[in-house]
Amino acid sequence: MTELKKNYLEHIKSKQYSLRRKKKDNLRIATYNIHYWTNIWENNSLHKIFDDIKYINADIIFLQEVIFGVKYKVNNKIINTESVIDKLDKLGYHTIFCNTLPTWFGGIYGNMMCIKKKYRKIIDSTNHTFSKSDKSCIVSGNIEGTKETRCYIKLEFLNYLIIGVHLDVCSEVERKSQIKHIVQLLNNTKNKKIILLGDFNTTDIDQYESKILRKNILKFVFNGNRYQMNNNIIKSLHKQNFKSATEKLNINLTVWSGIQSDYIFTRGIKNINPQILYTNNSDHLPLIIDINDNENNSNKKTLKNK
Repeated sequence: MTELKKNYLEHIKSKQYSLRRKKKDNLRIATYNIHYWTNIWENNSLHKIFDDIKYINADIIFLQEVIFGVKYKVNNKIINTESVIDKLDKLGYHTIFCNTLPTWFGGIYGNMMCIKKKYRKIIDSTNHTFSKSDKSCIVSGNIEGTKETRCYIKLEFLNYLIIGVHLDVCSEVERKSQIKHIVQLLNNTKNKKIILLGDFNTTDIDQYESKILRKNILKFVFNGNRYQMNNNIIKSLHKQNFKSATEKLNINLTVWSGIQSDYIFTRGIKNINPQILYTNNSDHLPLIIDINDNENNSNKKTLKNK
């Protein structure tokens, strides 16, 4: 595990850090698993992650593994999240939260959709919590996790329908059940451009050539089940006309374990420019897309003039 983490940090060092500046008329969407405000070694990086969020400057950023409203100890150091909502507010964000159970470190824990406050009056949001998982597994080091609930946030915004997910960590079968529910919802939605983003806790085996890595993916992601590996969620989404917005970047690593588990999928959207932020402030990398949408530009100008 230590070697994997070192390789991950070396990979980040080898990449260019800077992002392209957001253009005025573009819509910027991002996803970031912030690892309960710690870095890859579980050291406090709350302030640095807020620097990342400010730097990304997304119109909408979906955060996973968020804790707020409490002080808690990790690696014998205190992390104070009592002012998280206030900090996001000062960055210009309205926040929508869905919590999962059990909580971590005694705080409110789950996913958070952060939307620039200028759009607050034109958003419609709902949350959904899935039933508790049937399985538990090792989630960090040698720590056995508990059976967890998972939730997603659905956001209707301009002519978009955006869903942020953090799927089950232990079972591809469980993840398939969760994504099936979401895709059915999306397929029943008409006249909306779709964005499905977050940490899927799975990957597409076809992205990797290394035999050693493929063997580890089979063991640790798919629990030795070749059928689930060869018929994974990522493949199924492609078959249903979802496109991985970051595919053109030719990336296959977004998390310390050496795989891509973070994705932004779109359907019915053109003119997308993807980016990835190579930051060592969490154990995941943020993914960002800029959308140049003439129809939405007209809607935003109309909103501005009201």
